[in-house]
Amino acid sequence: MKQRGFMLNLPSLVIALALSAIVTLSTFQSSRTELKLQSYDGIDFSARIIGKAINGYYLNHCSDSSFSQPTLAGLKSSYIQNPSVIETPENIAFVPSVSGVGTEEVTYYVTANMPDSATAKWFERKKSNTSVTNTQVQWAFRPTLSSETNSIRYRQLRAAYGNDDCK
Repeated sequence: MKQRGFMLNLPSLVIALALSAIVTLSTFQSSRTELKLQSYDGIDFSARIIGKAINGYYLNHCSDSSFSQPTLAGLKSSYIQNPSVIETPENIAFVPSVSGVGTEEVTYYVTANMPDSATAKWFERKKSNTSVTNTQVQWAFRPTLSSETNSIRYRQLRAAYGNDDCK
């Protein structure tokens, strides 16, 4: 007697299990990729917070006779209201620095070493103020205070506080 209906045989079972595994794997891979992108955005956010802290540090110390480079610990204790916001899951170490002290070309830098060059390249492609060398990512920031002598804010500050060495 001929049997009617769907008969599950071994090849069709193998195909069904393989398709199920592929769908499940792609779902996990997609979740991992999304988590990684959120982590990268968190690293970028942390670098920007540190850049703003360097701005405060520079404005407070730019006229010191011997300007010392900011440290992350010093910025966390004095210029970042909630230091836990710059913690990253990968424990990325950020290094702050200032270049061109006392000139109109002053620039703040935040440098960090990424786990691999693919991660570093992501920042180069997605973020405009970054430069990448191998696994090292460097964010560059300019001061928020315009020091051009024709700027209205500069003239207001100069009238209020007198002439200073900050650029």
